[in-house]
Amino acid sequence: MVSLAHLWHACESLIGSRTVNAHWLRMLGAEYMLARAFFAPRQDEAKAYPCPGCNCSHRIVRHDEDDIVAVCQCEPKSCSDIPLIRQDIVLWEIDWYRLGEAIAQAMGLQHLAAAVPGLSRTFQIGRDAEAVGSPVYMTVQHRQSDYQRVALTILARSKTPFILFTPTMNLCPQSTLDDVSSSGSVILALSEALLVGTDVQMSLSPSG
Repeated sequence: MVSLAHLWHACESLIGSRTVNAHWLRMLGAEYMLARAFFAPRQDEAKAYPCPGCNCSHRIVRHDEDDIVAVCQCEPKSCSDIPLIRQDIVLWEIDWYRLGEAIAQAMGLQHLAAAVPGLSRTFQIGRDAEAVGSPVYMTVQHRQSDYQRVALTILARSKTPFILFTPTMNLCPQSTLDDVSSSGSVILALSEALLVGTDVQMSLSPSG
């Protein structure tokens, strides 16, 4: 069982949580084979491609269906162009509903799959199976202020204590954690709460 630490970090650092396979592989390393179970292809294609030699992005030039080149944009040009095929430029994004279902199953929740109105990248993934039926949410944001806004909006709307999952605690302000905790609710980090096995089944971390 492993923690998908690189995936959870990428959720918060990669704007849009979508990129080509080569970039996912570079970010996730050994976690990639497990994490890709939670990816889904998009209809649109990448406009840029990560350079294997430096940190630049190559501009994608398409001559034909499978005659594609990623052209170095460095000034002066310092990297070789990269020949590609269509499969290389497919954008893969995290499937939040599939991920939410796996989290709900690991926690023994009554699974739900619903986007929270008015809050981007925020989903209700289930309800606690206990009598109170506390709602369980997942949100993925890229700025501290957005995490604060999401948590406080849910807090204002909720009539019962709730659980809110975030990928990590890196962007959650302490003041927000305190406000949520004072209501009997809790914010938990997926990086600390869950482990994933080779069968891609999630389970609760003993330390979570």
